[in-house]
Amino acid sequence: GVTFTVLDITARRQAEEEIKEQTQHFREMVELAVDGIMRGSREGLIIDTNKSLENMLGMKRQELLGKHVSQLFPPEVLAEKPMRFDLLAAGETVVNERQFRRPDGKTIWIEMHSKQMPDGCFQSIFRDTTGRKLAEEQIKESAQFTNSLLRAVPVAVFFKDRDGRYLGCNQTFSDIMGVVSDDIRGKTVFEL
Repeated sequence: GVTFTVLDITARRQAEEEIKEQTQHFREMVELAVDGIMRGSREGLIIDTNKSLENMLGMKRQELLGKHVSQLFPPEVLAEKPMRFDLLAAGETVVNERQFRRPDGKTIWIEMHSKQMPDGCFQSIFRDTTGRKLAEEQIKESAQFTNSLLRAVPVAVFFKDRDGRYLGCNQTFSDIMGVVSDDIRGKTVFEL
């Protein structure tokens, strides 16, 4: 006699199909993400990206794959804000903001959130913060202009909050009242 063993592998096939569907679902979710997503090897080589990262950096996936992540940034940017693989290896989430020069010559600001995964690879989420950086610069320039203007006018100028407490004043106000701007901050007119 011949002996046959029959195994029912239906459950295994179903599990394999579920894993395949979940993997496909996860990939679609990553591709639809608004932020750029990058996966890197333990050595820092780029092994996967999503479409948002390609669009943000102005580079195709094939141009990115196999590059070391540090090759994305010029040496002077990395000197100021180096890659911190040591912190990633220690389990920390590393957040850095760096300038990136796209192949089309446009410079953008990128905020990177990186974390080492349980398999030793790292994952980085990239967000374009150029708009925020430009707004911060405009606010800074506006404040410098306002301060210059306040120093130049021969009129006493002061600022109060809604409760009538002084926030600050210009030099002319300080000269007239005999006070320093820092000394009036938080006080009311009656306290002067």
